Amino acid sequence: MTRKIKILGESTDTERLRSGRGATIVEFAFGFSIVLFLFLGLAEFGRLAWTSHTLTFAVQEAGRVAIVRGSDSGRPVSAAYMQALVTEKTAWLDPGRLSVLTTWDPDNSSGSTVTVRATYNFMPVGVQLFSLNGIQLEGKTQMTIQK
Repeated sequence: MTRKIKILGESTDTERLRSGRGATIVEFAFGFSIVLFLFLGLAEFGRLAWTSHTLTFAVQEAGRVAIVRGSDSGRPVSAAYMQALVTEKTAWLDPGRLSVLTTWDPDNSSGSTVTVRATYNFMPVGVQLFSLNGIQLEGKTQMTIQK
């Protein structure tokens, strides 16, 4: 009967297979984390684009309301009304990070210019985890009052 003597540093076939499985798991973990990171980045970019579009849409809607409800219309709008309107149109956004500024040049009468500007501090998930500043988004419209 022949005995196999194991020399230090030499491994058997079973041990080689086990170490190969371990390497596969490590490689999968690295690859999966990269793919997951890219997927989450894509989702955050989509959320940023949606937020920017929502903010721009709300400002344009508020501007349209302001141009038909000047002081000559009998139902003039105020800055507070414009703030409430933009906040309503951006219902899914955090109102604490939204600010709206409405100005009339020179006043709220026909032929004057109304400017509606809204800013929103967008907070990506990674920024929230590390308590960093967010991304400042802005929507702005300028229109001439008709009535």
